[in-house]
Amino acid sequence: MAGTVRVLPAGLDIEVADDEPVMHAAERQGYHWPTVCHGQAVCTTCFFEVVDGAEHLAPPEPLERRALAQSPVTQASPAARLACQARVTGPVTVRKRGVRPADGQPDGQPDQQPDQQPDQQRDQQRDQQRDQQRDQQPGAQPEQQPGRPRDQQPGAQPDGRTGRGQVP
Repeated sequence: MAGTVRVLPAGLDIEVADDEPVMHAAERQGYHWPTVCHGQAVCTTCFFEVVDGAEHLAPPEPLERRALAQSPVTQASPAARLACQARVTGPVTVRKRGVRPADGQPDGQPDQQPDQQPDQQRDQQRDQQRDQQRDQQPGAQPEQQPGRPRDQQPGAQPDGRTGRGQVP
């Protein structure tokens, strides 16, 4: 290993291999590092501020130098480097907001329930949102589901009413 990068404020430690960009090491270890251009040194979204250990960063290559010089955000900070280009030779501490486990959960837990696939979860959330919007409309009646008698429709009461003061 070339070195370890400590990422603040998240407090993550990322092991970086020889000649490996910091952002690639983070992704390899299951972290999301904010970027738009995915390592092309164009967007500069991946920039970080060096807090400690600058002597353990390889000097910027021409591509990184050019990108840093053209970005107003990185021009304002002399300690700015691009994670998609920066390589380390020892321990470094950096500040970068938005670095997190790739699954989106701060504790590393998966987003989805184990028995549900992402598509099913998305469809279920969409259906719930649609139902909530429909229920908030004045005088709205629940959608009738084909093949179900009216008294077995969602929201129906035993006498067939929908519960909204209207008789079907």
